[in-house]
Amino acid sequence: MEDRGEIAMEAGRAGRWGMKYFLRKGARSLVMVHGLGMSGDFFRGAFEFPGFQERGLLAPDLVGFGETPPHPDFDYSMSAQAAAVWSLCDLLGMDRVDLLGHSMGGTVAVCMAKQRPDRVNQLIVAEGNLISEPSVLSARLSSAGEAGAAALWEEIIQKLPIPSLKQTTLPVVVRSAQSLQDTPDR
Repeated sequence: MEDRGEIAMEAGRAGRWGMKYFLRKGARSLVMVHGLGMSGDFFRGAFEFPGFQERGLLAPDLVGFGETPPHPDFDYSMSAQAAAVWSLCDLLGMDRVDLLGHSMGGTVAVCMAKQRPDRVNQLIVAEGNLISEPSVLSARLSSAGEAGAAALWEEIIQKLPIPSLKQTTLPVVVRSAQSLQDTPDR
């Protein structure tokens, strides 16, 4: 258990994919799904938010992002990421949840709601990629070729001092960006 002042949360790793997560058990759980190149760290501030003190919170690193390692047999589709998060929820004993997805995580959260509507109380999408028109970043990454994508990703890492960007490998970013572009209207 990690204690940040008065805020306690559990950091762990679980499941077939070894998904890293931050967790606090509580009433009416909120599962928070990060965007492209990010990690569960993106949502750590939620654990300190006074309005969420009684809520259960889960902030996982999607497969291949943050401290969850990439796997050669994982296809990085948005529906596969959604299934992986549901598997983690199962392992952690989370039945009905609220979902919050940011950016690419919004698409993952929509896929989660489609896969298990019986388990979703509420769906919140922030800056989601909800239509199949290419988003600027994912379109550029998926169409740039290996050298172009590497240069673009390095430029992003240099401009944004966010540790999870450096932890996510280029092949995972490109495959995820391609999957995001290939996911039909959500």
